[in-house]
Order: sequence, then structure tokens, then C-alpha cells
Amino acid sequence: HSIGAAYSGDANFLPSSALNRVETIVSALTTTSLGLSSSSNPSQVGQSVTFSAEVTPGQVNVGSLSYHPTGTITFQEGAATLGSASVVSTGGRIPVGLGSLSVSSLAAGLHSITAIYSGDNIFAASTSPALVEVALAPGQFASVSAASLIAGDSLAAGMIAAGFGVGLASTSVVAGPDQPLPTTLGGITVTLKDSAGTERSCPLWYVSPSQINYYIPDGTQMGPAAVSVVNQTQEVASGPVQIDAVSPGLFSMNVNGHGVAAAIAVWAMPDGTQTWQYIFQCGQTAGSCVSVPLDMGATTAKLYLEVFGTGIRGRSSLAAVAASIGNVDTPVEYAGPVAGVTGLDQVNLAVPASLAGSGEANIELTMDGKVANLVSLNLK
Repeated sequence: HSIGAAYSGDANFLPSSALNRVETIVSALTTTSLGLSSSSNPSQVGQSVTFSAEVTPGQVNVGSLSYHPTGTITFQEGAATLGSASVVSTGGRIPVGLGSLSVSSLAAGLHSITAIYSGDNIFAASTSPALVEVALAPGQFASVSAASLIAGDSLAAGMIAAGFGVGLASTSVVAGPDQPLPTTLGGITVTLKDSAGTERSCPLWYVSPSQINYYIPDGTQMGPAAVSVVNQTQEVASGPVQIDAVSPGLFSMNVNGHGVAAAIAVWAMPDGTQTWQYIFQCGQTAGSCVSVPLDMGATTAKLYLEVFGTGIRGRSSLAAVAASIGNVDTPVEYAGPVAGVTGLDQVNLAVPASLAGSGEANIELTMDGKVANLVSLNLK
């Protein structure tokens, strides 16, 4: 805007004017969110997989309706860049942009893929939630903690595992709510042979063509073990696992091993009463869960956090468990099983008052030399 000023003058003073000055008004960038999907998950080793990312504006500024996101989307596995793509407009009235990348070089295992939008002069940069891409050879069965989803980590007796493969079951079946869990579901059985040579059938939560959620049986001995999957009478997949005393994993609400924790906040009031709330809120789509700020300043109550996970109950002692929130040491009040729920564990943390106003903060947990995956919460 070119701004000038002129004085009209009067009976005593002559008119005058000032040189024009250019004033620049910058509008706020329109926030964006970035979704990420895979053309085939799980995929077979060597198969071409296309990752597609969609840039969607948040609250659209009136002025931005005439524009669509530009810039680039970079696809990464961890810190390694897989490639990038230019953002292409969808052409609709709402300004949405797309970018995709095809790769065929994924090795066997689990791959954490994210997409990063560069932003432009109208639309803000954003990063997608991680997508766990599973690449497997035919007949291979890869097992991980159902909480952390970290490839290569050991498992432990009494925990919830997720196994991935190709062509495991003919359809998807979920076990009913009744306990105990079945050891045959949709014609599928899973058997674990431990280091002592003992074979045990694994209770099952869920079976599908590409994933099976199962329980590592109590009594499974530590050391190398083998898991096999049988559909009716035919073995369709198998794979090795390492069994340790503990394999701590914390559940995330976006089911990707990081981001906002599956946890509840409990306020203990001075009069002995308690109130609680979930630390998250979720939208209608997968990966949409975000943290809810927990108010630590408006009450004299003590804040406790109940974080849910698995692979924790085998810890040697409570003294062997250490936690921190936002790099501040945090007392651990309990670490063990949730009564009546197969495989589910719980860690209770007394949140230090000094963390008030920290905002987004990571929850770190270690026990008996094992480190859990990072999850987060929000403190105000």
C-alpha cells in the first residue's frame, strides 16, 4: 500500500505534503495438514509401491480460495530421503494439492514413512503422521510389539505382538470380547516354539490376509524362538523372534508407535477425590488423533498419568523402571499388568509440577536396560 499525507495549510502556514511510503501487509499463512497413504501395504519385496500425499488447508482464508498449494512434498524413511514430488492441484474449489512417489527398493521389514510439505507464500508447511509400510517376502512372518511397531525389537512373554505377512488369512476376523481369547480364529492358528523347544499355541485377537495380532504365551522361555502361521492345515508363513524378559512398548492413539500417547490424566484433589480425562482427541479419519492440553496451573491437585503399553510386566523391580517427561525425571508409581485385560500393561507417572506450561513433551521410559518408543502429551 502506497501511503501519503498532505497538509491543507491555513492563514498562517503554507500547505505541504509528505513523500509516499510503501506499507506491506502480510496475511497469515493458511495452515495445512498432510495425509499419507500407500498403494499396497503390506507389499512384497521388489514390488513397486506408490506413496501418495494430500495437502489439505485447515481454516481456509477467504483470499486463499483463489489459490492452490504449490511447492514440493518430500518423502522420507526416518531421516533418509526417498525422493520428492511437485505439488499438483486437484482442480476443485477447495485448494487441495497432491504429490506421489513410487519406490521398489524397500528391503524386507517395517519402514516408517513420512511426507513433508515445503509450504509456499500462502500455505504453511506441514508433516504427515508416520505410515508403517511392511515389505515382506512370500512366506515370511515379521513380528513386532503391537505398541511400538519397531522392527527388530525383541518380544517378551505376556505381551501383545503384531505379525505381518502376505496371504495369511482369507478374510479379516476379530475375536469377541469374551476372555479367554481363542487360539484358532478364522481357521488361523499361530504356534510359538521357544528356546527350550516347547511349542505353545498363541491366543489371537485379530487375523487378516496381512496382519495377525497375537499374545506371547506365559511361560515362553527367553532366547531365540520361531513363530509359524497355519491356515486350516497348511503352514502359510513363519519367522524368527527373540524373547527377552521385557520389551517395553507404549501405545499411541494413531497406532503408529509415536505421537500422542494412549493414556489418561488423573487429578488427585486435596480432599481425596479424583477427576480424570483422556489426554487425546480423535477425528473421523485414521491418524487424526492429537493431544489435549492438560491444565496444571488452575488447580492445586496433583496430576498423574496412566500410560498404556505392553511388554512391561516382566520387569525385575519397580526400581528398575525410569521415566521422564520433557527430559524431567518423573516418579514411576506403578508398572505392570492391567487386571483382567490380556497382555495390556500400565505405567503410572506422577507428573512434576515444574512441567506446567511445557506444551508438547515426550514421555521416555526405560526398564532393565530396554528403551520404549517415544510418545507424547501436552501440558499447559
